[in-house]
Amino acid sequence: MIRIKFIRKLSRIFKSFYYILSLRNTLKYQIDTIRKLPDSPFNTSPENGFRRGIDYYSEAELLRILSLTAALYRKTHGRLPDLVHPTGFNEKILWSKFFASIKVPESGNKLLTSRFIPDDIRHLIACPAIHWRSSSPRLPRNHEIKPGFYYVKATHGSGMYKRVRYPLDDTSLAALEAQCAKWLRKPYGLEKGEWWYNLFEREIIIDEDVAQSPRSIAYDFFVFRGKVEHIMLHRKGDSRHGEPDEVTRLDAAFRPLDPSQQSHRPPVKFDPLPEDTMRNMRTCAERIGSGFPFARVDLLLGKDGKLYLAELTFSPANGLAKRPVELDTWLGEKWIL
Repeated sequence: MIRIKFIRKLSRIFKSFYYILSLRNTLKYQIDTIRKLPDSPFNTSPENGFRRGIDYYSEAELLRILSLTAALYRKTHGRLPDLVHPTGFNEKILWSKFFASIKVPESGNKLLTSRFIPDDIRHLIACPAIHWRSSSPRLPRNHEIKPGFYYVKATHGSGMYKRVRYPLDDTSLAALEAQCAKWLRKPYGLEKGEWWYNLFEREIIIDEDVAQSPRSIAYDFFVFRGKVEHIMLHRKGDSRHGEPDEVTRLDAAFRPLDPSQQSHRPPVKFDPLPEDTMRNMRTCAERIGSGFPFARVDLLLGKDGKLYLAELTFSPANGLAKRPVELDTWLGEKWIL
C-alpha cells in the first residue's frame, strides 16, 4: 500500500512537471511569435509617462509571470489565452498587462486618481476627499479626525480597505493598525502581471465615505476609446452577515441586458436615476476614459447627489471574470489594441 501511494505521488509530480514545461514552451513560442510581428511591441518604446509589462519584467521573469497568469486563465476559462491574436475581452486584458502602455505612476495609485479628471469636467465630478495619509500604519486618534464614516485603504492594490466609523475604541484601532501594517508590507500584483501597483510608495489613506452607506453601488463604465459601451452596477456584499455581492449589467443607455447576459450573482436593486445624472455620468466616464484604448471608469453617487470618481481599472478582475461568451466576445470586439 505504501509503495502504491508513493508511485501515485511520483506520477502526480511528473504530470505537474510536464504540465509546467509544456505551458512554458507554449508561452515562449507565443512570445517569440510576437517578437517577429511587423508591429511588435518589442520594437517600440512607450510614450513618456507610460510603461509596459515588457519594460518592467526581465526576459526570464516575463516568461515566468506569463506562465503563471496563463495557467490561472486556463484554470478559470478552460483554455490557454492566445496572446498573438487575442480576441475576447478577458484575453485582451491578459495581453494588455504585458504589452499595452499603462499610465504611470497614476494607475493603481489611489492618491493620484484625481489626475485622470480633465479640467473641463471638474465642475461635474471629484474624488472623495482624503482626510489622512501616511507611509506608516499609525492611524489618527479620535481627536485628530472628525467623527463619521470613512474608508481606510492601502494605496497600492485591490481589496485592501475597511469601512470604519470614528471615533474608534482602543481595541478596534489597534486591530486596524495591525491590518494596515500587513498591507504596507505586501507588494501587490507582481505575480499576476499587475506590476504598475509597485511603482510608487505604499501608503495608508483615509478617505470620505461619500455614499454614507455600507453597501453603496459602484457604477462601472466600460469605456473604449472615449465611448461608453457597457455599464456594470456592483454592490459589494458582507460575508460576515451572509450578504453576497450583487451585479447587474446594463447597456450604454442604462437598460438591463438580456437575462442570459447577466451575472450568476444576485441583481442589484436600484432606483432609476434622473436623466441629467445619467447624462453627466456618461459624460464624465467618456472624458476620463478618452485617453485610453480601454478603461473601466468606476463612479460613485454621493449622498449629496454629487458624482465621485472611485478609480480607473485597466485589468478588471485580472481577466478572470466569467462572463457569457457572447458578452466577452462583444466587449473584445470593441477593444481595438
